[in-house]
Amino acid sequence: TAIQAESIPTAIEGNDILATSPTGSGKTLAFGIPALMSERNALVLCPTRELAQQVGQELRMVDAFNKCNLAIIIGGASYSTQKRDLTQKGKLIVIATPGRMRDHIERGTISLKNFGMLILDEADEMMSMGFAEDLNFIRGKMSEDLQVLLFSATFPKHVRKFAEKSMVNPVRIGMDEKQSPP
Repeated sequence: TAIQAESIPTAIEGNDILATSPTGSGKTLAFGIPALMSERNALVLCPTRELAQQVGQELRMVDAFNKCNLAIIIGGASYSTQKRDLTQKGKLIVIATPGRMRDHIERGTISLKNFGMLILDEADEMMSMGFAEDLNFIRGKMSEDLQVLLFSATFPKHVRKFAEKSMVNPVRIGMDEKQSPP
């Protein structure tokens, strides 16, 4: 898809990405393929359990040779299973909802210092659902040397604010002039 054609090579080069693209346009592979190909651990934040599970299923299908360990961290699931999944050896991609991820950080079951990629899927939805504080908390627990990929259907003010604080010279994809930050 168009979003994949622009995002995948840009992300593989190590650039931060600020992308707008409608639901159903192929965003999961646009960020998933670079996350799978990267040497670094990745955290994917999704606004809902259902989306986190869907992203996890799609990445498992793409990672046919199981090079990466995937952990889906959502409310309503067993903490002990999630804790075990978070301590897997080797490369790890964590797909989580912001509230449950924050909970694991506060419980000390994960440290995000060794994660090199932060991906926000449907950032506008997460912000409108009241996760801004959780997103800022999570970002604050991650390395300064972090690649951030932010995907959103729209680009409202609160998403813009997070992007300005969290990203370094992001490549803008799918944005018209009125959506682009200053």
